[in-house]
Amino acid sequence: MIVELEHRLFLAQDYAIINPMQVSSDQYGDLDAQRMIPKGLERHHRMMPLLVRLASVNEPRRLELLERTNQWARRHHMPLFSALFSSSRPPDRVMPNLLANMLLRRAGRHVWLRYHDPRVFRHLQWLFDHDQVAALMGPAQTWLGFDPLCRRWHQWSCPVVQRHPRLRLDAKQWEAVEQFEALNGCLRDLSAAGEATDDDTARGLLEGLLEAGRQGLVQDVDVMLYARQHLARGLERTAPGGINRAARPL
Repeated sequence: MIVELEHRLFLAQDYAIINPMQVSSDQYGDLDAQRMIPKGLERHHRMMPLLVRLASVNEPRRLELLERTNQWARRHHMPLFSALFSSSRPPDRVMPNLLANMLLRRAGRHVWLRYHDPRVFRHLQWLFDHDQVAALMGPAQTWLGFDPLCRRWHQWSCPVVQRHPRLRLDAKQWEAVEQFEALNGCLRDLSAAGEATDDDTARGLLEGLLEAGRQGLVQDVDVMLYARQHLARGLERTAPGGINRAARPL
């Protein structure tokens, strides 16, 4: 759901994640930030996200961070904090839980799942089932992510499940994840045109992207155009009277 990041909500967050590829170091140099480096990605340490334990920061300082967050958002496309989350887990268990979901196995090799990026996390919420979402959120009870298209914060709650198995994706889900970059490109184009970029739209675009691949399209511009046309055809079919128009012979 969409929420306003006001001071009460911000103070309720125990942790923040920073993407150093999107935020300059002068914005977090005064924070006690730990690099999130799963085993096997040590050589890419400069690209790895940073974890800040907000719960250890006093309230006046945290309110200063909220103001810094708002000022950053007014000047930049992507947020200062890629994610904010609350957790009741012991602090020494939070980092291992987060790292466990960063590097996943796919067909005998390891793949970096960049779930800390809000443009990825939002799609995983509808791509995954409840057990997978619970595994993804790991130590988090609630998770906040900023949508750069609508310039609003979204909040997700961790589903209640019997157990939290290790996160695994099936073959179709991996195919979908591979399309997230193109999917976000399509959503940016729609946003620039003043059109909807909600989850239903994202699902429709993803269907088009996957179909484009099955049709043998490989160039990004062709694949994305096909996906947008696929979405438009779907909207026409579901519009009042759309089925009859689509079935009418030329």
